[in-house]
Amino acid sequence: MIVVPKLDLQSFAQRGAVGLLVPGSGAKVSGRGARAALVQGRVEPALTGGVPDEEPLVELAQRPADVSFYVVLPPPGEHTNDRRYPIAVVGGGYHGLLESSSTRIPGLVSIADVAPSAVDLEAGEKPAITSKPSADASTELAGLDRRLDRSRDARGTVDLILMLTMLAAGAGALLLRSPLLGRAALLVAPAAISLALLLSGLDVERAGVVVPIVAVGTPLLALAGALLASTRARLLALLLVLIASYGVVLAAWPEVSSLAAIGPHPDHGGRYYGLTNQTSTLVLAPSLAAGALAGLPWLAAVGLLALAVVGLSATGADGGGLLVTLTGFGVLALRLAELRLTLGRVVALGAAVVAAGVLVVGIDAAGGGSSHVTRAVGDGPGALADDLAHRADVSFRGPTSSPLPFLLTSAGLIVLVWIGTRRPRSAVVDAMLAGLAVSFVVNDTPQSVATFGALGALGLLAWRRTADL
Repeated sequence: MIVVPKLDLQSFAQRGAVGLLVPGSGAKVSGRGARAALVQGRVEPALTGGVPDEEPLVELAQRPADVSFYVVLPPPGEHTNDRRYPIAVVGGGYHGLLESSSTRIPGLVSIADVAPSAVDLEAGEKPAITSKPSADASTELAGLDRRLDRSRDARGTVDLILMLTMLAAGAGALLLRSPLLGRAALLVAPAAISLALLLSGLDVERAGVVVPIVAVGTPLLALAGALLASTRARLLALLLVLIASYGVVLAAWPEVSSLAAIGPHPDHGGRYYGLTNQTSTLVLAPSLAAGALAGLPWLAAVGLLALAVVGLSATGADGGGLLVTLTGFGVLALRLAELRLTLGRVVALGAAVVAAGVLVVGIDAAGGGSSHVTRAVGDGPGALADDLAHRADVSFRGPTSSPLPFLLTSAGLIVLVWIGTRRPRSAVVDAMLAGLAVSFVVNDTPQSVATFGALGALGLLAWRRTADL
């Protein structure tokens, strides 16, 4: 591995394979942290310092070898993590465009993949970084770089639009006692996600186009869905179609989700594909609503669909979301069966959730699935405990890093407490609250869980309060 001050992608594309490197994880990155991540094969989030402290897997070199990784790194000092850096691999059959199993976006490479790939190549094993043919790799990378910038530019405003639309639909349904708005409140999140995926699939990421389409299209689609789904059977069918379609996109076209305005943040290196805490929280409410509509006879089938979308390596690859979904459906099953949530049943449910989560990950791995979830569980209880402790540290630092995350988290928690005190109680709302309680423990972005969880719970409350009017 050779660190170079600059790299001509077009020239190196004629000799090997080229790509773009994300140098860190989080809003900030430093030259010191990127160099440490390069040789250690591990990224430390910016919230916890940004500099990993592990034993190096490789040493940097000055001269080429049979297979050489050429990498450009950020300059000394701290910088905004909004730039990708060129990387090239020469030799070993590398030609065209670099691919990484950790990003699932052709052309985009995580800095944590470089050292392990060098080690695997030395051992004669398949590395995380491979390549695929490309007629014009440098042009493809330029287009990818533009798309990443545009999706980042649109993301903040789209999130704000989504929050305001969910709030308006939920509060409006409760105030006006409108069944139509109640159903729309339930459909806002899947409508917004579907619209964001459609725009990404059409290569539309420019903020000036995406923002107005999402602002106008999301409430219109939610209202249209509410009009169409005027019966329980129709609403159940619509929810199942939306959830299953999301899973198909995640599995078949992961880059569509990754480059959408609602989805992972590959430009910041925290999550490249699958579901984030935000999207898994947004999917939770519609999934539980579908389970409630299906009832006990079909609850397990709906739960399996939700678990497949959230937890499998080929789709959501969200280990925390897997436990949250299992908890939500477990509580929903108890409530639909009209069983009280006694201490003994809660403890039994907790044990069942952990066992079922490990079983799902094991089945996924046995079937060839591979993600950070299967690797974390496969490394054993000690590594899993370390991962949870690290997540807890990141979780605490997130809401306290600046005033806005703190205010959003606090507001979300206040709304959740208010919803939790409403009477009469609803089985599906209780299930949502239980899932969110687990999410605060196992996930590392409480601001997303609190904000979108509160809005999702509000939508469920509005739907249930107006469904029978």
